Amino acid sequence: LDSGPESLATCERHGWLFREGFNNTWKHLYFAIKDQILYYFTGPGEMSPLGHVFLSGFAAALTPHEAKANVFTVG
Repeated sequence: LDSGPESLATCERHGWLFREGFNNTWKHLYFAIKDQILYYFTGPGEMSPLGHVFLSGFAAALTPHEAKANVFTVG
């Protein structure tokens, strides 16, 4: 992902989401999708992503969850 705030303007989507961790904890993270890669950050001003997920060949599906609304999985 290019550095600088102008790079968010070229992303397909960006905004806040919750990501479920390995021990069932939820982290509030900022994300950006560009070129079929979902990058996640601590906030919109961050230049380096915490990580990324390749989305090519995968589909997102709504997943019922007892504690959160609008939950989806990528697989």
